[in-house]
Amino acid sequence: MNFLKEGKTNWKYILIVVILALIVGVGTLWWVKKQKVSFVEFPEIEKPEKVEDETANWETYRNDDIGFLMKYPSDWEVGIFSKGEYGAITFDHRDELGYLCSILVSKSLNYDDERGRPITFEEMVTDLETKGEEIVSDITGQGVRNLSMEQIIIDNIPAIKLCWLNDYGDRGCIVFSVLEKDIFSINHMSKSKQEKCQNTFNQILSTFRFIKIDETSNWKIYRNEGYGFEVKYPTEYTLEENVEKMTDFGEEGDYAEILLNKTIIDSPCYKSSVQKVYIGINETDNTSTTCSKEKVFAPTLNEEYIKGISLQLTEEGWPERKEINDIIFYRRYFVTHSMGGKAYPNYAYQSFRNKKCYKIGLEGYSSSAFGFTDECPPSLRDSSQYKSLFENEDKKIQETFFLILSTFRFLE
Repeated sequence: MNFLKEGKTNWKYILIVVILALIVGVGTLWWVKKQKVSFVEFPEIEKPEKVEDETANWETYRNDDIGFLMKYPSDWEVGIFSKGEYGAITFDHRDELGYLCSILVSKSLNYDDERGRPITFEEMVTDLETKGEEIVSDITGQGVRNLSMEQIIIDNIPAIKLCWLNDYGDRGCIVFSVLEKDIFSINHMSKSKQEKCQNTFNQILSTFRFIKIDETSNWKIYRNEGYGFEVKYPTEYTLEENVEKMTDFGEEGDYAEILLNKTIIDSPCYKSSVQKVYIGINETDNTSTTCSKEKVFAPTLNEEYIKGISLQLTEEGWPERKEINDIIFYRRYFVTHSMGGKAYPNYAYQSFRNKKCYKIGLEGYSSSAFGFTDECPPSLRDSSQYKSLFENEDKKIQETFFLILSTFRFLE
């Protein structure tokens, strides 16, 4: 079964990846033995008393690529199973009886093939509650009975914990947590009589922290001393300065353009992209009153129609008023159409300071503003995969634009 599609990982098969990682990383073969697995219900494991005292002298491991830190006993060994943002790290210890206690932490891209989009934590819980035995059975290749699961909290983030026990006395637990576009998994394997190992696993969970990754840390910086601002943008994009332009809003200004040409959707039925982001001075709305207000441009002056567009934009994640780095921005929106159903949406935010109207806008492109292209086969139009493209388009455009907007700063 191919569980990797176009760089997206179906979350259910992340289980397979992490289990295979542990097989290779720690040399444990009990996952591939052809035995009948018997699962039992596990009671909720209480955190050991004096967790802070017992972990006080532990080592601290931090991984800024994956985005987590945790404490672990000083006599455990740390191994790198795979590097990068979607890597996996192993923590191993062999006890006095020679049994191996293993923990693996990994992160995968959140994507569910069946839904054609990222899965929410609530949906994951529902799937595991209704199809948990089937999902684990896919991994082991055997029947599953009495699967145990519970919802827990890790670093103030909801998580779900699955545990099982097989006939050979081997115990496994997997903890899942959903963080927007990513899924974290923390996995544990040991013999059932290794109570110390299992307690250590719970102690490690109590020290686990998520680290917010700064995706802009290696970006280029555009700095404009004349207008007194700076903004960051991805290194792979090009920038053109001093572009005199009249925007789709009918406003003249002096801008710098970041040429993205970033494809958001590229399918036989539908194409969309972010063409450029522009940053500069709106010379038309150059007063506090005209700059510091929302404006929606529409082909009709019908007030109710414009209110409807404004409400829809807010519901789709483009707020009328947005505060970033203590700067208040106000929304602007305009869209033009051309032959063949092509659309050119323009989202922008602006803020007034030092008698100037600062503006950051995004120019996009959609191949069909009214549905699928004429060349799209009917069989594809009816598929959930292609219908989901429209649902995710705005979110992907927002990610690109708001990440750049989050780096905007006025110079002191």
